[in-house]
Amino acid sequence: MKIKICLSILFIGAVLLSSATAQISVGVVGGINFADFALKNAGEGSDIAFRTAYTVGASIDYQLYSDLQISLEPMYLQKNARLNQANPDPDIDLSITYLEIPLLLKAYFGQEIRPYLLAGPSAGFLLNSEAQSVFSGEHFSGSINNVLHKTDLGLVVGGGISFSIGRSTLFFEGQYTFGLFDLSKEGSLEFKTDNTTLSAGIDDKTDARSRGIRILTGLSIPLGRE
Repeated sequence: MKIKICLSILFIGAVLLSSATAQISVGVVGGINFADFALKNAGEGSDIAFRTAYTVGASIDYQLYSDLQISLEPMYLQKNARLNQANPDPDIDLSITYLEIPLLLKAYFGQEIRPYLLAGPSAGFLLNSEAQSVFSGEHFSGSINNVLHKTDLGLVVGGGISFSIGRSTLFFEGQYTFGLFDLSKEGSLEFKTDNTTLSAGIDDKTDARSRGIRILTGLSIPLGRE
C-alpha cells in the first residue's frame, strides 16, 4: 500500500511539473535535519533523543498562479537519533539514510520579499542504515535494514521566505515532518566487533514513526524565460 502511495505522489508530481515548461524553475536546496522518532513498546525506560544531520537535494517548482506554487524537493536525507535504554542496556546511535521526495503546495504573500506557507505529502525510500553502540568497552556496529520497511510516508508543514535576486530566487525554509506509518518490522539483528558478535531481536509490537525539523536554504532559477 505504501509503495503504491509513494508511486502515486511521484506520478502526480511528474504530471504537474511537465505540463508547462515555461512555468518551471529548478534549483538546489540543502540544510540541517533534526531527526526524532515517536517510539512505542520498545521496552521500559527506552526513549529517543534527536541528532543533527545534513541534507542536500534539488527543487523543481511549478507556478500554478502568481501566489501559488507546486514544489518537488527530492533530497538525500539522513535521520540520526540515539536510542536511550534503561540500565544495564547500552544506548544505541542510529543513522538512517533516505531518498526523501516531498510534494509541497506553497502559498506566497507580498511582492519583493515573499513569505510563504507550505504543506504536502512526502515519500521516503530507504537507502542505508546503521546502528552503533559501546558495550563492555567494545564498539559494536551493524546494519538495521532488515528491521526497517523500505518505504516511509509522511506529511510536511512549514513556511519560509523568498527573495528575488535578478532572475533567480533565494529562499529560506523551515519544515516539520511526521511519519504516518510504523517504520519498524519484526526481525533479527547482528552487531559485530573484530572479535565478538551480538544478536538482538525486534518484535512486531515495537512502533517507531519518524519526526523531524528541517532548516533549509536554496536557490532556484526559472526555465524558458528571458
